[in-house]
Amino acid sequence: MKIIQNKDTPISKGTLILDQSGNVTYTPNGNWHGADIFSIQVVTSVTRFNEGVDFQYISIPTTISQAPLSGIEDKSVSTGGGGSIGGGFLLSLFSLIALRRLKS
Repeated sequence: MKIIQNKDTPISKGTLILDQSGNVTYTPNGNWHGADIFSIQVVTSVTRFNEGVDFQYISIPTTISQAPLSGIEDKSVSTGGGGSIGGGFLLSLFSLIALRRLKS
């Protein structure tokens, strides 16, 4: 397998690495975002030994897209816990008020 850059976009916007296991890793240059176009050419046992065939490689066009960073961080706001006075305190307060009214 080998990697050929597309003729329409001669300047690459990143690097494409093919390791011994056949894994392809793309690393963009700096803060670049958008699309980068490559062709991955694969040789198979059928196409490799065909004589009289001009192209022994099967070409697979590849487009890599990377969205720009938004710069917005995802933060959550805690809304639980009620206010500064708990519900139990308010219930106790109303109970004392009701008890005082009953005694008078």
